Amino acid sequence: MVLEVLAFAVACAVYTLVPQVGAAGPAARGRFAAQHPLAAPWLRALRLDAVLHSPWFLALLALSAVSLSIVALDQWRRALRLYRRAPEPGAFGAAQHRRVVRRARPAGAEAPRFTREGALGLFGSPIFHTGLLLLLVAGTVRALAADDATAYVIEGESLDPTAEAWGMHWGSALAPPLRLPERVRLAELHPELHPDGALRALSADLAVGQDGARRARVAINAPLALGGARLYLTGTYGLAVELGVSQEGGASEERAWAVIEPTGGELAGSGSLALPGGRSVLLRARRSAGGALPGEVEVRVVRGGALLLAGPLAPGAPVPLPGGGKLALADVRYWAELRGSRDPGLGLAWTGFLLAVAGVSLLFLATPVETAVIPLSGGEEVLVALKAERFAPLYAERFERLVRDEEERG
Repeated sequence: MVLEVLAFAVACAVYTLVPQVGAAGPAARGRFAAQHPLAAPWLRALRLDAVLHSPWFLALLALSAVSLSIVALDQWRRALRLYRRAPEPGAFGAAQHRRVVRRARPAGAEAPRFTREGALGLFGSPIFHTGLLLLLVAGTVRALAADDATAYVIEGESLDPTAEAWGMHWGSALAPPLRLPERVRLAELHPELHPDGALRALSADLAVGQDGARRARVAINAPLALGGARLYLTGTYGLAVELGVSQEGGASEERAWAVIEPTGGELAGSGSLALPGGRSVLLRARRSAGGALPGEVEVRVVRGGALLLAGPLAPGAPVPLPGGGKLALADVRYWAELRGSRDPGLGLAWTGFLLAVAGVSLLFLATPVETAVIPLSGGEEVLVALKAERFAPLYAERFERLVRDEEERG
């Protein structure tokens, strides 16, 4: 087990140090590749940028599950054997805390008496290790059969129930790509900001179904269950600006969306959009402290590094473009990152977690205490034994109280 623990520690270190596919966005992985141009290709080749879905991590899970199953089985056998065995003086010598108390024998007490309290504590360790085993099995199931996906969605846009609706998939090569069971439309995003612009909470209203008649709410750490899939809202969001570009003397207008990425922890963001004639529009917008959409955006039109136009752009007030045509602000909305996950091992993981918590609770709250009262000539001898499964020194004070209670009964 020591080697498995060390291997898991190494895996966790790699998971923390190397931006992972899915956990880290494309921008973060791109920055890492730029900072480490020699190491990044090797890390991708060894699947160290996808630790949880790599073959070597799956082998580690399987090996640890086999080892832990042997330990858990042995602990269940031991706990059942001790639970069924009646208390006897010979077994008291194995207790971490034991004491012999002599006291006067009460009238009518002629036969030895044995008592046991907290016997359920014997099952704390096997229940805990069974929970860990289920967590390992759940991890193996996830590595083999789970699929995750992510997409950037603008308010009003929908995710169709197809695998192609997602921008990126990652997970097991053996699992079919994620598909939602029905269409989901991002109706409205609700960001809540602190006065300094930091995100305090983020939620979204969704319209579910082909006709969007069913409403649902999703938020950070509050996913939405859709059949066998779960839909998550991450903390990544920003502004999306729809621009209208019309040519000189033309009645038609071409529209395109430009995404404004948040800049650090500020209330601002920036984005860009290519225009005909080698021109580009650089955008910048600032959200209000309350999270309301901005009434205007700042635009800068450039060509070949030369600044052609700079100034604010508001709805209903198009500005002429150098070189011909006009630029208009048609709409401003929010965009957000939605993630989907299909994990057949999720139920096993929750069961394992609850069993592990129950096992730890039994270990600390139901410690077995056995008492043997042996009649002697002129009195009786009381053997008190406290059998802590773990962290025996923590129970010294409780054991002393038990001994004092027995002495006071004399």
